[in-house]
Amino acid sequence: MPGCVLRAGSESFDVEAFLAVSSWEPSAVYRRGESRKPNRISAHSGFNLVVSDHDRIAQQIPDVLLFLAAHESEIRRLVESVGPENVVLDFGTGFRDTAAQSELLTATLVRAAGSANVALEISIYLIDDPRNESRGNADAIRRRG
Repeated sequence: MPGCVLRAGSESFDVEAFLAVSSWEPSAVYRRGESRKPNRISAHSGFNLVVSDHDRIAQQIPDVLLFLAAHESEIRRLVESVGPENVVLDFGTGFRDTAAQSELLTATLVRAAGSANVALEISIYLIDDPRNESRGNADAIRRRG
């Protein structure tokens, strides 16, 4: 959903041991072999941590930059635990019914995330939310589909 979430996990990640000595309070914790969704077993252990709850990516970026700076050593410990390919900042935003939807990830953000060995991802959601420009678009797209 909209907002920026730090996702981390791997097949061999000991999520409990990592979180036991962390100040982070994840929004979700999952373990290898457990059911995450109906008919789907998790292939790895990990967690999701909300970094920003803003709807727009432009509003999420300052929160993320503060997070990266404030938690540099904890992020380094996380990357060492799961590997750089398994730590992602996922920027979520709502779908806007326009000819083209573009989202800018600033050079400052890309540098900071790269320096921390954290990947960046953008997820665009079809949502009905009165606070978001995508309001009502979900129904219109469902009718078209």
